[in-house]
Amino acid sequence: MKRFLVLLAMMVALGSVVDGREARVAEYSDYQGHYLKREWRKHERIARRDRPEKEIAQLTFIKEQALKNRLDKDYYDAAVGIGTTQSRMNWKLRDSLRNSLTEEFIKAGKPIMAYSLINSGDLGRQEFDAMRFVEDNAEVLKRGKNSDFWRRNYWNEGYVCDHKFIPNDYEYILWCCLSDASTHDKALAALSDAVAGDFPQSAFLAYSEALRKEGDKRQEELERLAADWSGRAVALLPRKELLKWEYDRLVKNGGGSEQFRELDSRCQA
Repeated sequence: MKRFLVLLAMMVALGSVVDGREARVAEYSDYQGHYLKREWRKHERIARRDRPEKEIAQLTFIKEQALKNRLDKDYYDAAVGIGTTQSRMNWKLRDSLRNSLTEEFIKAGKPIMAYSLINSGDLGRQEFDAMRFVEDNAEVLKRGKNSDFWRRNYWNEGYVCDHKFIPNDYEYILWCCLSDASTHDKALAALSDAVAGDFPQSAFLAYSEALRKEGDKRQEELERLAADWSGRAVALLPRKELLKWEYDRLVKNGGGSEQFRELDSRCQA
């Protein structure tokens, strides 16, 4: 095992030294957030030929150039790519590679990258105390907004805060934890403190919690929020749910055409 790792390290280092070139940084990123487009295209060609050693060498070059030019998404994807390629060569290394890379990201002052890696499952799943992670890295997470590492369309029903309203990585992770029953209560307490007096985040949080309620309690809370926010755009959120509830009730009970017309006029108001 040690011999394998030593040979792998020597091979990667040699590839980097021999290359001796500078990567071209594009003015605009591609859809994956990469600025080293030419190098990533080269990597794709190597990967198609199933040459893991050369693939690692190219990814190592991308990683070095990304660090030099402070290109976080290129750096992250190259680092994870190296790990996944190495784990394909020897699956027994997967856990140690994941742990090593997680530590590397945290030491680099990028805990959001560590969080992204752990949740991606790219190097396998592990037991993970997300709230402990947030608490341990709160200071750094609050200083950064690295939305390239925020998952899209990850909200469970009821968790509606748009990314553009989330100011930092800390609150982003709390929103994620809010949708997990095992971390909900702690996340709610921390997020309530974080968004206190911050509109519309505080409104989104109140609305999200209203949607967690059931039956009459849910309807009562939505009606209260709609009344409290009357005249503000955010009032459309609880109103939408109430109108949908009324529509479903009419359909279930066989409502007449006049009742549906009246509901339609309320929707247009």
